[in-house]
Amino acid sequence: MNKASNFSTLLSSLQPIAIFLLIAAGVAWYLTVLQSQIMGNMAGTMGMTLASYVLMWTLMMAAMMLPAITPLATRYNRMIRSYKLFGSLSSRSPLCDIPT
Repeated sequence: MNKASNFSTLLSSLQPIAIFLLIAAGVAWYLTVLQSQIMGNMAGTMGMTLASYVLMWTLMMAAMMLPAITPLATRYNRMIRSYKLFGSLSSRSPLCDIPT
């Protein structure tokens, strides 16, 4: 297989929530890079007001954390759909493997 077909296979296997989280992370990274180009080298709050600093911090957290939460959110979404489909937790559910 070539790289284009591998990429299209990967995209077709992604859940909608995973696609949304990855797009949101990409937007957050883009905005973080734009903001960092404006700042320059400064100490403390980097010369920004408190509101600007909190907004920048939030964008950086989103850029770092959204890709990390994507596998968990996809598995949770799959588990919830399975629960709705079968009416109870099936034996395939990770929750059934928890020792009591």
